Amino acid sequence: MSDIRENKQALNNLMQKIGNAVLPVLENGWEKVVIGYFIEISNVTHLQFFVLNKDEDDYSDLVKLSWDTERYDDAIINIEDLCKELHTLCKQVNDSWTSFSYILEGDGTYNADYGYDDIESYDSRFIMEWQSKYLD
Repeated sequence: MSDIRENKQALNNLMQKIGNAVLPVLENGWEKVVIGYFIEISNVTHLQFFVLNKDEDDYSDLVKLSWDTERYDDAIINIEDLCKELHTLCKQVNDSWTSFSYILEGDGTYNADYGYDDIESYDSRFIMEWQSKYLD
């Protein structure tokens, strides 16, 4: 944590806002939330948003579910906006990451990982590699 150049209060505030944006769409008994935000070389952005509920064997893909219901739309839009804001905050101190993974546990703790490799193609291979790393 000592190598953080960003405004720590603004950074922590954004992390909390991301967690709070998720909460309204979660069911009772949720166990884990995993969010991925990705920026391709072309500056096209992508979001992955998964929830693992207790008593379920696999994650629910809330972005995919949003195609059939409006229930998740506000949360998805808010999370995307907050991730863009986070990227802007980090870019101000030359911390220009290309991927951001946010894991929120049921006990309220979270972890954030950043990736810096260029994303040339946000394709099924890229998505599968990310999912295999974060959806354990």
